[in-house]
Amino acid sequence: MLIILDLSVGLSLVLACALGLIELAGPLLAERKAGGTPWHAHHIVERHGLFAIIAGEGVVGTVATLSAVVEEQGWTMDAALVCIAGTGLTFGM
Repeated sequence: MLIILDLSVGLSLVLACALGLIELAGPLLAERKAGGTPWHAHHIVERHGLFAIIAGEGVVGTVATLSAVVEEQGWTMDAALVCIAGTGLTFGM
């Protein structure tokens, strides 16, 4: 929006809040129509299984990166930050 229009900070915040409310109203409006989303237990199980795979890959990637940094430089502040950032990013998902 700011790439095309030259808006003030206040107007930009007002428009961002309005667009955010529209974004959040979408699911509310969609759930009211036709009785809501149907329950599908297999889909929930599949999503949780895929999440476990993705989280596992994040941990494996963090360990692989950490081992490469430690092998090259030893245990430094950079290695600790790689460990904290990788783990935090994985669990922050």
